[in-house]
Amino acid sequence: MPNKWQVHHVGQQAEAIAARFSRELGIDVHDLANLRGVPQEIHTEISGLQRKFWNAKIQEYGSREAAYAKTPMSDIQQLNKAIEEVYGSFMVRARATAADIAAVEARLVDKRVLTVGRASRVKTVLTKVNIALGVLAIFGVVISNAALAANIAAPPVSVQLALDDFLDMYGGRLFRGPRQGNN
Repeated sequence: MPNKWQVHHVGQQAEAIAARFSRELGIDVHDLANLRGVPQEIHTEISGLQRKFWNAKIQEYGSREAAYAKTPMSDIQQLNKAIEEVYGSFMVRARATAADIAAVEARLVDKRVLTVGRASRVKTVLTKVNIALGVLAIFGVVISNAALAANIAAPPVSVQLALDDFLDMYGGRLFRGPRQGNN
């Protein structure tokens, strides 16, 4: 794999989840068929989606251990399928050719593919798995990230995701106009 590429586990790598895939479905998440090579920026985005999914499940079940044990495998597989559908063009399978890798790298030459499409990719995956988008996430990021001003030209992925969420929501409300009784 090229430098700055990472391995994405289609079935998710967490030990408890990997054990459930093996025990309940007979799937080895570490098998080459279940691994993808992805550019670092994309892997970071996918990892953020997985964290958001598991944070919602932790809230639902009360703890990480309970979420890992009780989340239906169909929900986990739905997340994995949505990620593959949305991010598949940024992934290469084991034994990929140089041409396969070059095709992904060519998509990344135009940085707008990463930044402009990010909100849409994230929203699509989270909608497919019924996880709400956090509009106020940007405010927590801004408050907790004192170095944000230095990162305006190339913000970290987490800041860009939160900003994209905020702008999507703001834009939708702006075009709907004010509601009756509200200014």
